[in-house]
Amino acid sequence: MSQVVINVEDLSPVKKKVSLEMPWDDVKNELDAVKATIAITVFTAVTYVPVYALLLVFGVIKSHLGTAPWGEMVFQAVYQG
Repeated sequence: MSQVVINVEDLSPVKKKVSLEMPWDDVKNELDAVKATIAITVFTAVTYVPVYALLLVFGVIKSHLGTAPWGEMVFQAVYQG
């Protein structure tokens, strides 16, 4: 088992520089990039979309999506995912 090393360097009386050294070959819980991306996307969609919708319904924010052409919205949805 290797050690994690934390270095603290004084840059000035009020500034400190903290660095962390950890060997990557010792990381046991590696994440698959695709699974991590899917998890982040689902989490943000589940948390952001309802809040955005509520803010629209109560008039806190205004959206001009209704003025955009349908073709442009479909293109952006396909292009951006």
